[in-house]
Amino acid sequence: MFINELSEPQILVIYPGRFQPFHKGHYAVYNWLTGKFGRNNVWIATSNKTDGAKSPFTFSEKSYFMQLTGVPADRIVQAANPYQLDSILAGGQVTVHSPENTVAIFAVSQKDMEEDPRF
Repeated sequence: MFINELSEPQILVIYPGRFQPFHKGHYAVYNWLTGKFGRNNVWIATSNKTDGAKSPFTFSEKSYFMQLTGVPADRIVQAANPYQLDSILAGGQVTVHSPENTVAIFAVSQKDMEEDPRF
């Protein structure tokens, strides 16, 4: 065993969703996640997909709403599929230093998983 194999794992906490619109309940979850895992380990991931009245807001608009509630801009990432790590990493804002020593956690509500399982 090598000393670098004993290092702490990198933790990536992804809070994915449509966020149509982002509201104080979403912000409360974000705050809980940052309190538990640390600000530098938590990202909100959402897409730029719009779909009429069901999903009217673009990524830029959702990002603006998130920032209005207090989410830092550098914690918001655009991904074609916010429920897939490869899609999130493709944007370059979230990076993995050592894939074999990284733990990815997706924070998804029970309601969302019951209505439309993402994984």
